[in-house]
Amino acid sequence: MIERNIIHVGGSPGSGKSRMARALVDRLHISTDLRAEHISIGDQVRLLGRGAIESVLQEYINLHLANPHTANEPLEEGAMLEVLATSIDSAVGRGTDIILLDGYPRYPQQVSAYFHYAELYDYNTPGALITSVDRETALSRIIRRGRNHQDRSMSLVQAWNKLQDHDISYPAVIYELGSYGMQFDIHTIDTSGQKEYTDNQAFRATMRLIDESLPRSA
Repeated sequence: MIERNIIHVGGSPGSGKSRMARALVDRLHISTDLRAEHISIGDQVRLLGRGAIESVLQEYINLHLANPHTANEPLEEGAMLEVLATSIDSAVGRGTDIILLDGYPRYPQQVSAYFHYAELYDYNTPGALITSVDRETALSRIIRRGRNHQDRSMSLVQAWNKLQDHDISYPAVIYELGSYGMQFDIHTIDTSGQKEYTDNQAFRATMRLIDESLPRSA
């Protein structure tokens, strides 16, 4: 019987977390019998705000995203937990074996909630895939993404500050994840080069995390 697993997908803004995770879902679908799903908490928040997902949080999220002072800031923690629980609950209903959870936890104080919800929904937490890219590439990706999404447009200064905030808070998240979960393994995935190389790294690391043999064609 295949066990259910939540794998944390982390890394700086602009480091290619979402692209890597989406490619990994496709690779797992093609190469294995595992049902994988990428859940980006940021994407879930935006879908809730637009009404694409029904929720009592819609009005609050709309106001949050419409305010230029809060649009690029995280939600209040109670709302974040509601988004997290709703996302995992939906994945459970779809029979998902592997959740690639992107965007949570972002701060050390959220780590205990991450493990709590995994246990609540009967998912193992074997480890994390942490994307790594040089600062210049990350900045260019953040700004380009902002141009493509007017509601999230961002100046160079804002993009730089976003990376700085990540550099300050995220090392403590990694430390807490590793110390909280006794069997929690962390794999760094290089996203600065060829996509095929990145995707192969991510696939092999995932199979090690969930203790599954690589298929012959991998």
